[in-house]
Amino acid sequence: MTATPPSTPTTQGCDFGPLVAEILNRYRSDLQTLTIEAVEAGLILRGVAFSYYGKQMALHEVSRWCDQPVVGNFIEVRSRW
Repeated sequence: MTATPPSTPTTQGCDFGPLVAEILNRYRSDLQTLTIEAVEAGLILRGVAFSYYGKQMALHEVSRWCDQPVVGNFIEVRSRW
């Protein structure tokens, strides 16, 4: 079975909503929030994760489906408790 990527535009001003929703759904036990911002140099990730694994998986998934480099990963790791 092959995963089909959500349609994810990778240019400035585009809607990354479907990709963000897919990542949050897939890693819901590790990620609380996630946003993707397109800037001239690439993509910036922001959000809150419950573990470093969640932070890393968000980076991996965005890198996997988008053709722009991730130039900033500002996902904060917080304890769930």
